[in-house]
Amino acid sequence: IHDYDIDPTYVANNIDSVKSLSLSSGKRLLYEEFGALGGSKQSQIQAVTNTLISTGVPWMYWEIMKPGMGSSDYEVWTDEASWSTLKSQSIATRAHVGEFGWPEIDGGS
Repeated sequence: IHDYDIDPTYVANNIDSVKSLSLSSGKRLLYEEFGALGGSKQSQIQAVTNTLISTGVPWMYWEIMKPGMGSSDYEVWTDEASWSTLKSQSIATRAHVGEFGWPEIDGGS
């Protein structure tokens, strides 16, 4: 799913139908290329990834690059507060067993 709307309510309200269609079609699902900016960048990332984790849908953030521009841009780098959120949410996502596996991305485990 390529969608720029990261409102957790929007994601939660729309993900189930997409999951059903994906599963019935034998296709894998990935919510990708989303990002956040502004003073609430870290909490926006936390909220949407919490929603995705709860639905069992894996995700991929828009861009991790050096240098990140902090709250003024969508990119994130390891020296920003948002990095710790992405890192911990990635670990939580990998620990959550969902219907969609991506062994070529996660090393086969």
